[in-house]
Amino acid sequence: MDAPEGAGPAGASPIPDEELLAWLALARLPGVGPCAVVRLVPAAGGARALLEAAPGLPPPWRARLSRPDWRRAEAELAWARRRGGRILVPPDPDYPPLLRQIPDPPPVLHAQGEVRCLRERPWVALVGSRRPGPAGRRTARSLGEGLARAG
Repeated sequence: MDAPEGAGPAGASPIPDEELLAWLALARLPGVGPCAVVRLVPAAGGARALLEAAPGLPPPWRARLSRPDWRRAEAELAWARRRGGRILVPPDPDYPPLLRQIPDPPPVLHAQGEVRCLRERPWVALVGSRRPGPAGRRTARSLGEGLARAG
């Protein structure tokens, strides 16, 4: 089966901003892990729908989902776009298909460049801390440069 057609270059998402913002807000909520987000969103009919359904959920989930940080979500989306990047979420056709197959795929990915390449093989991802120290930055830069030179 052919891969679905996606939006392609960074910045052009087929997912509406309201839905992207809801995914970002859910992914950053305290007490709501990435596994829960990826499982609950499809059951609710979307990230925005899940947040809107919060008042009708059982008390523990109602409390967790009742205060999304919309400003933080908007800032994160704006930050990605200012850098020519794109936010990928599982319903996006450009979300890496191999990640969809793992037990607990990340609910949000930041991508930059030609994201359609994520649907092709082979590819490599560098995963690390959001707050790396100097040694971590040097190592990531060195690995990234070496991989880029190798093609």
